[in-house]
Amino acid sequence: MRDEARYPREDNYGQFQQAIPWFHQVNLGKVNSSSGKVLIVGGGNAAIDAARMSLRLGAGEVHIVYRRTRAEMPADPSRSKTPCTRAFTSTPSSPPSV
Repeated sequence: MRDEARYPREDNYGQFQQAIPWFHQVNLGKVNSSSGKVLIVGGGNAAIDAARMSLRLGAGEVHIVYRRTRAEMPADPSRSKTPCTRAFTSTPSSPPSV
């Protein structure tokens, strides 16, 4: 389905999807549930929206990993402070290494 950039060890996970195509699949009704743990890589509005949507679809846990602090995330602050964000955490980390 995708021919975008690949990430180291992404094949170790059951599913690896980019946010915008995933939103499209959700809007088409092709994705109607989420379960288990969800890891979101990034700190923009799409990352926050993907986390919120994952929770709405039933994910048990959602974690956002971003390489800077939450205060440095480019996402609109009002988006990341809504009641839907009850189960996700932001984890500052270093840039990915291979």
